[in-house]
Amino acid sequence: MREGLGLEGKKVVGVIGLSGIDSAFIMDSIKLVSAKEPDAMFLFVGSASSAYEMKRKGKENTIFVPEVPYEKVADYFAALDVGLYCGGKTIFSKYACPIKVLEYSACRKPIVCTNLPEVRDFGFPNILFAEPNAKDFAEKIVMALNQKFSFPNMREFELPYLSKKLEKILQNTIKQFDYVSFPEP
Repeated sequence: MREGLGLEGKKVVGVIGLSGIDSAFIMDSIKLVSAKEPDAMFLFVGSASSAYEMKRKGKENTIFVPEVPYEKVADYFAALDVGLYCGGKTIFSKYACPIKVLEYSACRKPIVCTNLPEVRDFGFPNILFAEPNAKDFAEKIVMALNQKFSFPNMREFELPYLSKKLEKILQNTIKQFDYVSFPEP
């Protein structure tokens, strides 16, 4: 994948899936990162409404790939050195489950992320939190490119584990209501 995109020998920072991201400060951070990391390239994959604005502000060290088939998504994750997650200032962004963070972590990628409560609650060691401005985001991207990270055990997010956890919750709930009799249908 890297070779096909001209990314061999580069430090690749990117976003896979552009929906729901606040793109303004990401694009402004590229110039700051490039000044400290001349081999950095930025890869943006997806076709959300933010993609047009990002392309308009795009720099020479940015690559935009439109929406890709599901079976190719893993190849783009593999091409990254650092993943970005930039939730906006909406209530949805503040409290939504950030699947993208789970995906980057499962692929063992460091992440630079805005400080969102749901992400902070994960407590993952591979996340650097940044203020939603170009300067701080750029500083954290440079740190992520040059730092060694440990990665979370993603087992607790696997379906068999979650299924057993849900089953226990449901069993405990049923026990609480044992005294209630429900009419037969």
